[in-house]
Amino acid sequence: MHTLREEVNVFSDVVDDWVDVLNYEELDRTAGCLTRIYFRTTVIVSIPTILFDLCLVFEFIKSFGTL
Repeated sequence: MHTLREEVNVFSDVVDDWVDVLNYEELDRTAGCLTRIYFRTTVIVSIPTILFDLCLVFEFIKSFGTL
């Protein structure tokens, strides 16, 4: 079995293309089977980004009292 090594990088476009293929293959599943949905890399958000966004929201609320 082949795996990616830690030092190997994959472009997000490659992952997104595989997502398209996998989601297309899911269309052929028989009725009644559990369906899987694969998401593109654009929905992946890093923890620092989430924390930064939350800090901005809290600063806005402190400044203006509401959203």
